[in-house]
Parts: sequence; structure tokens; C-alpha cells
Amino acid sequence: GYDESLKRSPLVLPHHALLNQGRYRIGRVLGKPGGFGITYLGWDERLQTKVAIKEYLPRELAGRDTDQRTVAAQSGEDAENFRYGLGKFLDEGRTLAQLDHPNLVRVRDFFEEHGTAYLVMDYYDGLTLAEYLTRQTGGKIGEEQAIGVLLPILDGLREVHAKGFLHRDIKPQNIYLTAGNRPTLLDFGAARQAMGEHSRSLSVVLSEGYAPIEQYQRNGQQGKGRGPMSTARRPRSIRWSPDRRRPARRTDSARAGCPGWRGSRHQSHGPSHKAWPMIRIGDRPPSSSGSGGC
Repeated sequence: GYDESLKRSPLVLPHHALLNQGRYRIGRVLGKPGGFGITYLGWDERLQTKVAIKEYLPRELAGRDTDQRTVAAQSGEDAENFRYGLGKFLDEGRTLAQLDHPNLVRVRDFFEEHGTAYLVMDYYDGLTLAEYLTRQTGGKIGEEQAIGVLLPILDGLREVHAKGFLHRDIKPQNIYLTAGNRPTLLDFGAARQAMGEHSRSLSVVLSEGYAPIEQYQRNGQQGKGRGPMSTARRPRSIRWSPDRRRPARRTDSARAGCPGWRGSRHQSHGPSHKAWPMIRIGDRPPSSSGSGGC
């Protein structure tokens, strides 16, 4: 479904390259190649289905060899950091493969090949929350829709945290709205962040406006009582100000005017999610007289 005659970066695997003893076939690149890796649309030859394949390729440390497949570190010093990151990447895949939650991207397989490693994940039709927001009037959605997206995501994060793992890169670009009307959390950033903390020669990649303050410090304390869950437990008193950089206090009168507001703490397990209107991919932008962001 795409033009294979278009020029392809030498950093990217060739069209139809086979991985894991011929089981997976490489197709087009999904999104833009990041500084930590490349994600491809793939084909599972055994199950005859589409998959997403993420390749570990930190561009600050390594590049593609002349055979267009092998990944090699750029220097001896880079090799040590590359191997450290490779181990963290595989640890991430191993942890995610143990999770089975409808709102977390599912890892089907992970393996090492061509001097690097790959994660094989479910492929979903749809678009990111960031893309959806660009289609809405004013670039925002109402509170009820937002809660309908975030409660299932937070429910998934509960399982992630129960495994002693952190996502560390939650933002609209990493929340995917599937054609089946299910919000799904993608692209865990824990391995990428760990690499930045391990080596002072590497930049710590942060999502400005979304990363918690402790991620701006190398070896900043993170974990229980911090991160997205600690903020999510206080939905009645906190909102994000327009510049997305600092929390602003919401007054009782403002809370009372919000559609769908409930005084008790929201429960994030089970069918209670259905009480909130979900975003649908085909939704048209609301009119100016409709419900705005609260």
C-alpha cells in the first residue's frame, strides 16, 4: 500500500528484509525514525498478519553497516553504551511481553539479530491523540472525552507499575486511538531514559511540557508517589495551564461547572470506563456552541 520506488534512507532496513529466520518481513517506516530506534510496519509470515517492529538503533552511538542490515557502534566508547542500552531495550521487551492489558501495546516477540534487537508488537489502525487533537476546533477536547481516554490508560499504567516498571514518556503522541475505539499506550521510554542517565555523553531526551520535573535531572528520584499516577489521583484539583508547563489550581466553582464531574474518586477498573464518552476516529470537530474543554 505504499510506493517502494521512493528513496529510502540508508539508516533504514531495505524493503522486504527478513528477520528472525524469515518469520517477519519489513515494510514501510511508521512515523519518523527517532533518535533511539526505528519502527516499521511488518508482516508476520507465519500468522499472516500485520505487526509493528521496533528496531533498537540509537543514532548517537551506532549506524547501519554497508550490508544495509548490521548495526555497529561508531567507536569503542560508544560500544559500551550501545550494549548497555541494548540490554535495557531487551529488558523492556521482556517486561512488556508479560503484560496483557487492552490499553497497553502488546509485545508478541523480541529477539536479537544483525547486532541489535527488535520488538514485535501488535499493529493498530487509527491515529494518535496528538493527530486527533489537530482535527478539533481549538485543538482540544472536552473533559468527558479526555477522561474517557485517560482512565483506561491509567488502568494500564497500574499494571505497568505493579511490575516495577515506568513508562516515562506519556504524551499525546504516545496515546493511540484505534479504529476499534480503544485508547492504547505506545512507545515506552524507560530504556531510552536509562541510557541518558547512564552516560553523560548522551543527551536525555525529554518531552517538553509532559515530562515530570524529576526527569530533568540525571538520576532524579522516580517511582512510587511520583510520575503520572501521583497527579492522576487528584483530578478534582489540578488542571494543566495553557502553556502545559505548570499545574494551575482549579476552584470549586469551576469544578462544579464541568460536565460529567463527580465528587468521588474515579475508579479505573472494569466497565466503569463505559460511563465516559469515548473519542471515535470519525468524530467531527464540535461546533463553537458545543461543549468545550473544561
